[in-house]
Amino acid sequence: MPSNYVSKFTLNDQDVIVKDSEARTAATTASTNATNALNKVTELEKLSRVEVTYTQESETISITAGTHTVG
Repeated sequence: MPSNYVSKFTLNDQDVIVKDSEARTAATTASTNATNALNKVTELEKLSRVEVTYTQESETISITAGTHTVG
């Protein structure tokens, strides 16, 4: 199992290790949640570019990729 430490530095030729597994877990969870949120926004943005049209005369439904600026 790898060492779980937040900081490691040398002071007067002695290694000082600051351990805080809760901080590491919280940071990992926050990073994962941010990545998941970004992926969902990216997928939603892709879906928002879809245009659906219906032509009554020919009873045709068309689905095309639209374009817009996300800002």
